[in-house]
Amino acid sequence: NWSQIAKAVGNKTSDQCNQHWHRVLNPNISKKQWTPEEDALLFQRVLQFGESSWKRVSEGFHGRTDLQCRHRWT
Repeated sequence: NWSQIAKAVGNKTSDQCNQHWHRVLNPNISKKQWTPEEDALLFQRVLQFGESSWKRVSEGFHGRTDLQCRHRWT
């Protein structure tokens, strides 16, 4: 329940808590350095989906978020 979590945190909205979990805190997110294979896949997926579809780009990766892909690309 993101509303309860936001109340416990005190200075964030439920949407902010939800996004922070899915983009930063989730233990399934890889914090490792990008591999050459991941870089090649990123290049391929950006060509396929464009620079405005980071969610779709990230779906080809295990453990990488849309935000990570966007930051890696730019």
